[in-house]
Amino acid sequence: MDWPSIRQAAAEYFGDNDVFAGGIGRLVRGIGPEEVLGLSTNSQALYLGPIDWTWGADDKQIDTKLKAVQTEYILRCNQVEILLQEAGVLIERALGDVLKYDDLNVERFKVMMEFVEYDRTYSQQLLEQRDGDYWNGLAKEADLAAEAKRHLSDNSEGKPPPPARAGALFLYAQAATFYGQAASNARAKGDLAGESNAAAAQATTSANLLQYRAQLAANSSESDSQIAREKYETQARIHQIERQYITQELIGIKLNELRRPGGALNYNDRMREVGERALNDFLEVTARVYAIALGLCEFCSVTDPSESDLDRDIRTARTRVEGAVTWLRKAANAIARARIDEQACVVRITLKPKSGGKLLDELKKGRIVPFSEDLVTNLTRAQLRGISASAEGLTGDSWIDLEAASPQQKLVHAKITLPSVTARLGRVSTSASLNVRDIGGGRPIVNRSPVGNWTVRVVRDDAQQPLQAVHLDFHLAFY
Repeated sequence: MDWPSIRQAAAEYFGDNDVFAGGIGRLVRGIGPEEVLGLSTNSQALYLGPIDWTWGADDKQIDTKLKAVQTEYILRCNQVEILLQEAGVLIERALGDVLKYDDLNVERFKVMMEFVEYDRTYSQQLLEQRDGDYWNGLAKEADLAAEAKRHLSDNSEGKPPPPARAGALFLYAQAATFYGQAASNARAKGDLAGESNAAAAQATTSANLLQYRAQLAANSSESDSQIAREKYETQARIHQIERQYITQELIGIKLNELRRPGGALNYNDRMREVGERALNDFLEVTARVYAIALGLCEFCSVTDPSESDLDRDIRTARTRVEGAVTWLRKAANAIARARIDEQACVVRITLKPKSGGKLLDELKKGRIVPFSEDLVTNLTRAQLRGISASAEGLTGDSWIDLEAASPQQKLVHAKITLPSVTARLGRVSTSASLNVRDIGGGRPIVNRSPVGNWTVRVVRDDAQQPLQAVHLDFHLAFY
């Protein structure tokens, strides 16, 4: 590709163009190819944008994606501690992607600045080459200087010297001869003073002659030097252009590598992949944090941080991920303080056969078991942690499987009713058995209120043995 084609492709690569107008993979906003080429200190648009920009064409589209999942776990807000742990893992992973994205963004910016610097330098070089006075000035100056010196020195090709120089040499030589004859005549006449003066004049003239000849020789050497300089300057320009082409070729190779799919230098693709990973994690975080905010208030009596604090932290942070990190860390500290005085206890309800009935048959049909509020009157914020059971009347290692369906629970701080949750209690055996007492319910019933009508049902039994009683143990936390 020629440089104009590479230049345009690179400007589109670094700029915000219609290729990504669908909202997928946008890395910059409001900086088109022309703005990239004309980037200056007067540019107001943010170039090193946040990872959030890869999540949609604009903030409205991004918010639409996030709002679609905000209530996904709202009916599981009782699982506040578990949701908080999961959100913490997800958000730290997303934060790592943010840091990776920022590193790639900085490297991408460096390459872009290298491209812009070369493009402007290359444009300046073309101007200089078209400026004859600048580009060929030194060579012309050397040529003119050499020409001037040639007028003052002997011709190096053996041609007769110019008349002016020849006459000067002749007169210097003739004067030296005349002064020598005058000195001889004065000596013959015994005129010592005349001889001395004539000899001095002859020496001075001879010295001037030698000096003039030396000057001519020096001028000849300087002329040769100027000619050599002219050749050097001419060749230097040629080699300078060759070096420019080498630099242009290397820059072109690098810019082409940037746009190759799957290449390590294709920062755009790499940044979009990192952005997509971060978005997937952040969608899961978003689905949890609003349930956590409600759970903190409803089940932990924590109002700081609140849901409005969450919205503010996300809105004011550099990235949504960093805003969520801030809120989740405050939430973790708040719930740790709220749970610092937590205690545990077990409340037992014993089921016996109704008058004249068989308990096993009653439980197979399903029996309503009320858990009255009186059972937890002295317990502040009594909350479920699990359920276990034992059955009297079974022999040896015989067992039954129970299901215990919790009552629905209306929340105080939101117009939401949590649905009934069924806990499966397997291997329910006699209290004298060595079998381990399984605690059922798990995360679906954690933090829920035990108060209300439970439905208990036997779903499987070992040997059709009659039951004398079934003990339901509700494992609770309170303050």
